[in-house]
Amino acid sequence: MGFEVLGAPGGNGVHPGQTVNFTFQNQVQAYALGIWAFTMTYGDGDHYVRAFSLDISPGQLDALAGNVVSAVVSGELRDASGHVLDSGNSTVYPVCIALTQDDDGNTILTTTPAVQDGQSNDVQLPGSSGFTFMESFMSGFDLAYADKDHQVQSAGAGCGLTYQGSTGFISSRASMTDAKGDDADIATVTPSVLATTDPAPGIGVQEVTNQTDIPLTVSFPQMPTVSGAYVVIRAWNVAYDSPHNVLAFAAGSFGPPTISGDTVTLPDLQARVWDDSGHAQDDSSSSVTALVIALP
Repeated sequence: MGFEVLGAPGGNGVHPGQTVNFTFQNQVQAYALGIWAFTMTYGDGDHYVRAFSLDISPGQLDALAGNVVSAVVSGELRDASGHVLDSGNSTVYPVCIALTQDDDGNTILTTTPAVQDGQSNDVQLPGSSGFTFMESFMSGFDLAYADKDHQVQSAGAGCGLTYQGSTGFISSRASMTDAKGDDADIATVTPSVLATTDPAPGIGVQEVTNQTDIPLTVSFPQMPTVSGAYVVIRAWNVAYDSPHNVLAFAAGSFGPPTISGDTVTLPDLQARVWDDSGHAQDDSSSSVTALVIALP
């Protein structure tokens, strides 16, 4: 068994509507897609929001071909007056985690169907105890009002994983609201599961939560050295101090990490929302929870 992790080729972001191919060194047995970071903007000015979504999904019915995984990045940001996402100025940084070579049955790496806020999906785990790590992360979210658009007070999406015996329960937290009690009618997350009972899985996984625009260090003391590191978002949330229009949403870690020995330094980790009039998120009520995945 072995893990390989890739971002978009060249470390470049992808615009919504584009396809990205992840080419691994070995045959892929299983994979899951994740989000390192995103910036989604109207581009032409701030507006109300009726729908906001992001999805990184398999590029075709047979998205896996040998050592290549194909994925399509799609997204939406729109109001009820014809203003829509500026795809050319919006950027998503996708990640693909792959289980390559032989599958020993001690690991699960899979994406489940979308989960409505407050609900959960069941997933079969590779054991009932002794997990080296048991984590969830997201490959997409969908927040939308059914009737009309609204200003935004807060928005967010995330997933979590608990278990009983060998059954895992992957849950969703997703919302978008104004200050008048108007909550999004559609609020879903598309989650993935990464869990193993292998005592030496060949990667390190650390979860971190923060809201900072300065470097953040994450240590992997179980690994003598780290050769590469990747980030996948498990949850993000933003909140204004009062309702405002939206010019853009952004979340994740922006820029490549630096590595020294067993320590990974992220350039930042933050969730942001802003309008065209100088209003931005309240940092005390905004944050990102992410998994940092280290390769030896």
